[in-house]
Amino acid sequence: FWVKRGSFAYSYQPLWDIDQTTIIFINDKLTGNLRGTDWGNFPWESKVVFRDPSAWYHIVAAYDSTQSVDTNRFHLYVNGIEQKFSSISYMTQHREMKDTQTHYIGFEGSGHHFDGYFADYYMIDGQQLTPTSFGETDNYGEWKPIKYDGTYGTNGFYLDFDGSGLGSKKVIDSSPNQHSITING
Repeated sequence: FWVKRGSFAYSYQPLWDIDQTTIIFINDKLTGNLRGTDWGNFPWESKVVFRDPSAWYHIVAAYDSTQSVDTNRFHLYVNGIEQKFSSISYMTQHREMKDTQTHYIGFEGSGHHFDGYFADYYMIDGQQLTPTSFGETDNYGEWKPIKYDGTYGTNGFYLDFDGSGLGSKKVIDSSPNQHSITING
């Protein structure tokens, strides 16, 4: 997904949460948690801070719990660059994501909200993709979005946030899956 921060007044701004597997801005760093099949927590934190109020950030979180090497199970990219972690606890192998659980976008179950903007929000089920599936570097060295041309998997979706249907509290899933997406709040 693409994200632009609106306010820096809040130190805790969730971007994504599904059954306590999270991606959150905490004190200007990207942090998160990968929830294991044993219900353990596997927290991580980026080394880089994200403080530019005019910047759009393209975030790709890619994981594949079937990888035998733990460091291959989770990768985080921002604007096409793989991020280093100041801390990370790698999840156990064969961790199942509960994709039938509610996906919170810009909200987290305890009531915290993200203050900013989203664009081109993809959820790809069953694949660990790299940023080049969603973006490319232009002639001036800037990371730019491209149209995703792959499959979505059974539970995948695409939200372009073009504003269609917001009056009815619905956002349209523009993927071939056409899942029903509801805005809460």
